[in-house]
Amino acid sequence: NIKEDIHVGPLEISQQEIFDQFIEDNKNICALSQTKIGHTTLFQHQIPTGDHEPITSPAYRLKENDESYREAFIATINGVSSFSKYSKDSIDEEIEWYSSSNNSSTNNDNILSDEE
Repeated sequence: NIKEDIHVGPLEISQQEIFDQFIEDNKNICALSQTKIGHTTLFQHQIPTGDHEPITSPAYRLKENDESYREAFIATINGVSSFSKYSKDSIDEEIEWYSSSNNSSTNNDNILSDEE
């Protein structure tokens, strides 16, 4: 019974009656379970591929701890051109410059002490 299978929380009597009527009026448009899902021709979509045939491949999950994926990802990151401002070496230099400029400050006038 679909009314027993759908849980919407506590409803007042008038709300429950409206809900029950809604379910009854629309029972032909909702699947009763995941296994009862069908196909429709009411809606269709197209993916524009230009002159190319559509490419299909089965869906798959990637293991979170897949070492080969991790290595490929790191290789991609490390493969950024050294001329790019986003290359690993450029970023390392920026971090080094920032760290050294903040640690070598001899002007203590701008630093608040615990007493202030």
